[in-house]
Amino acid sequence: MATVPEATAFKFHKDIIDLRVLFYSDPSDLLRLKEAVSRACFWLAREPLPHGINSTSMLISAKLRDLQHQADLLRKVPGGSDMDLVLRSAYSMAFVRFVNGFLDPFQQGTFATALVEIAKKIQLPYAFVELRHSATHNQLPTLDLLRDMTEQALLWLWDHYWAKIEQGTSLERSIESTPVRENPELSSRRIYEMLKEYRTQHKKIVGADGAKIQEVRQLRKIVKNPVNASKLAALLVKHWEKFGAFRSAFELYKPLIQSLPSPFLYQIVVILIASEAEATAGCKFEGLVEWVAFLLQTLRKGEFPFRYCYLFEDPSDVDKAFESQLRLLPASHALRKLQDGSNGRKVFSKPALLDEILQEATPPAKEPKDEEIRQKKRKNTTSVLETFEYWSPVPFGVVPK
Repeated sequence: MATVPEATAFKFHKDIIDLRVLFYSDPSDLLRLKEAVSRACFWLAREPLPHGINSTSMLISAKLRDLQHQADLLRKVPGGSDMDLVLRSAYSMAFVRFVNGFLDPFQQGTFATALVEIAKKIQLPYAFVELRHSATHNQLPTLDLLRDMTEQALLWLWDHYWAKIEQGTSLERSIESTPVRENPELSSRRIYEMLKEYRTQHKKIVGADGAKIQEVRQLRKIVKNPVNASKLAALLVKHWEKFGAFRSAFELYKPLIQSLPSPFLYQIVVILIASEAEATAGCKFEGLVEWVAFLLQTLRKGEFPFRYCYLFEDPSDVDKAFESQLRLLPASHALRKLQDGSNGRKVFSKPALLDEILQEATPPAKEPKDEEIRQKKRKNTTSVLETFEYWSPVPFGVVPK
C-alpha cells in the first residue's frame, strides 16, 4: 500500500546533514552559525520544522546576538543600556521553548504529570527543568548562567537528536565531504580504546611528559570536534568516579590534562557541576573537589584568550564563570568551599554588628564586693514594697506603733 507523502521544509535528506555540519562542525565560526540559522528560518517559512532543529536554531540565534554585543563592547560601539535584559530575555525564551517542546508531547493523560518525571524518561537534565521554571515563574536567570546552560543544551541536542540522524543512502552526499572530514566524529568505543592505550603507555613510561605519548597528541586533536570532546569528557569523569580517590587518578591523568586545550578543561568542570546538580545525595565521588580545584588551577595558568560559551580573556573570567555554575548547587555542597579564597582572591570577613562594636567599647563592669552582695540579697528578701524614712512595712492585720 502506498504511503501518503509528507510535506517537508527541506528537499533532500542530505540537507539535514549539511545543516548539522553548519551547526556543530566549528562552534567558533560565526559565519557558519549565521548561515545555519538563516537556513533554518528559511525552512520554517515553508513548513513547521522538527523541534530539534527549531530549538537548536533559537538557542544559537540568542548566542549569536550575545557574541555580537560582546564584540561591540570591545570596539566601544555605543549600545542600548537595556541590552543585558534583552539578552537575558532572548536566552530565557529560547530555553523555555526548548524544554517545553520536548516535555509537552508527553502530557497525554487526563491529569498533568510532573515535568521532572517526564524529564527523567527522556534523560533531560534536571538543571534544564529548574532553569525553565525560574525563567517562567521567577526572576530571569543571570546572563552568565544562561550562557553556560545554553551551551549544555546544545551538547544535549547533539547527543539526543543530531547524532542519531543517519547518513542516508549512497546517492546522497556524505558528511565526509564537508569540513568535518579533517576531524571526523568517532564512536565512544574508539575514544575509550584511545584512552585505554594512553593509560598503558603512561604506565610503561614512568614520569613521561604528555607530549612524548602519541595518544596524547591524538586525543588533543580529536577534541577539536565538539562531539568527540563531549564523549571524551564523559569517559574521563566516569573513570575518575571509578577511581574514587584523587591521588591515584591524578598521577595517571596529569600529563593528559595538562596537554589538553583550555575549552575542553572548562567543559569537564561544567559536566562535573551539572552531574552534581542532578545528584540527589552529596558528592558523587571522593576526589570531586580536588579534581575541580586542579582543573581551575590549570585553567588560570593556561593560555588566554580562549572561548567556551563566551570569551575568557583572563583568570578572573574563569572565576566568574565558575561562580555562576555553582549557583546550580545547594549552599552546603562541598564545591562551594572553592569560592572561599582558593581562587587566589582576597576574602573579606563579614563586618561587625553594631551591638558587638558597642559591647567592645563599653568598659567591663567592676565585680561587686561581698558586702554589697549581702546587702542586695537582704533588700530583696525583706519585702516587695519600698521603704521610706518615716515608715516601714509591717505584716497585714498588725497595728503599727
